[in-house]
Amino acid sequence: MSYNYMESLSGDALTRYKNKLEVVGLSECPYKLPADVWLNDMKQWPEVTFHDLYLYLTSFPGVQSHANVDASEVFGDLPSASRILKETLYGP
Repeated sequence: MSYNYMESLSGDALTRYKNKLEVVGLSECPYKLPADVWLNDMKQWPEVTFHDLYLYLTSFPGVQSHANVDASEVFGDLPSASRILKETLYGP
């Protein structure tokens, strides 16, 4: 996407995009921000729980929900997956 992403939208698409920005508390399109204001550091990201991932995989349209994949099939052993995710994001 480019810095002109929002300007390229019209009608219903623009309305939906503005609603999405409002839901996440943004007053302007994040694609307009210069690249040097973004941090490339996963340790600065907000914590993501398996509850968040489960809801995302089972509630939102996409490959996983389209195939009716149960989140437990995706993650298998949750304690092991939780440990791996935490080590990836925050180190051992």
